[in-house]
Amino acid sequence: MFPSIRVVTDGIKYMSLGFIKKTIKWGEIEDTLLFENGYIAIAFQSRGLFLLNGTYFNKLYGMLIRHEFPVLFLSPSTANRDEILAAIHQNSNVKGLKKVLHRH
Repeated sequence: MFPSIRVVTDGIKYMSLGFIKKTIKWGEIEDTLLFENGYIAIAFQSRGLFLLNGTYFNKLYGMLIRHEFPVLFLSPSTANRDEILAAIHQNSNVKGLKKVLHRH
């Protein structure tokens, strides 16, 4: 659920489940959501069918929080979390965190 994630020149590179590697370009990031428990969801667009483009689990996570896009979750203990968020807010069209009070 929590991928290995790092900032690269053209976006965010992550690896999940030990074998799915993907780069999310700055222009693909749609939203950053902060939940009451401190978890952060990064919502992003991805071309193609999610069953085939490596975002199947991300799409399921997005559906769990009722978001239209696939998401990556950052836990409160993610080491480089502040760096990742600062890079997103500096390089993408997303300029801040949206606070989510409660989602069922």
